[in-house]
Amino acid sequence: MTWYNIKAMLRLDGATLTNLIDCEDNNIPIALTIQYHQVYYQMKKVLQRRARLDTDFVSSINKWLL
Repeated sequence: MTWYNIKAMLRLDGATLTNLIDCEDNNIPIALTIQYHQVYYQMKKVLQRRARLDTDFVSSINKWLL
């Protein structure tokens, strides 16, 4: 699971969301499930990469604290 996969899953189209809401058995397909730790570690990697790209030390620290 990569950050791009997670973003794509969070941006589902209206037809898919409507289908999930109207479904009678209320089961979410296994392909659409994301576990907490997968999101946590991918977000951590993205934030680390962004903080390392900044040449200003203070700006990098502020990105980590926010």
